[in-house]
Amino acid sequence: MDGGNRYERAFAAWLRYHQLSYLPVDESQRRAVQGQAVKNPDLLAYDRCGRGYVVDVKGRRFPGGSLDKPRRVWERWCTRQDCFSLLAWGQLLHVQSLLVFVYHLRQEPTQAWPNSWSDAWVWQGDTFALCGIFAESYIQHMRLRSPCWDTVSLSSEVFRTLAQPVSAIFGLRGSDELVSTGRVHSGTGGTFSGSDPASA
Repeated sequence: MDGGNRYERAFAAWLRYHQLSYLPVDESQRRAVQGQAVKNPDLLAYDRCGRGYVVDVKGRRFPGGSLDKPRRVWERWCTRQDCFSLLAWGQLLHVQSLLVFVYHLRQEPTQAWPNSWSDAWVWQGDTFALCGIFAESYIQHMRLRSPCWDTVSLSSEVFRTLAQPVSAIFGLRGSDELVSTGRVHSGTGGTFSGSDPASA
């Protein structure tokens, strides 16, 4: 885990807020898993039932681009190595492999946002949208984005189907925890509108 990465720190703060255990991983080293050099995950996290997750955090901005020429797209790409390294770690440790997309909301989205898609998190004055996709599912549906950089992505329709609020993945929904219900709520009790990823 990169201590200078604001997106990773925002997700770690969300875990601490909900009293979920996690262990940061040194990303600077590469390990061999089943004889293959793989990228390290960002952290290992546990829900309150003891289920483990190796997590790779993907930080994105919404909207993308510049503020005067915004791109209202929920970016959901990663590298092929990200996916298969995460899956290899999950298989080795017998835990789930999870891609967590952390979106820094630079402007308030304007369209309706299904409450099943994401959680909101207000941290250090910024608002983030948090969702997770299991690596195995991502790999099954990914398509090539850039041959040059070996990046992959999901269609907006598939993304909408696979993405889950992190509160649901970590078993917090249905408890007395402060999480998203209906409109998207922040850790400070505020609300904001959102955009359906299928429209991106």
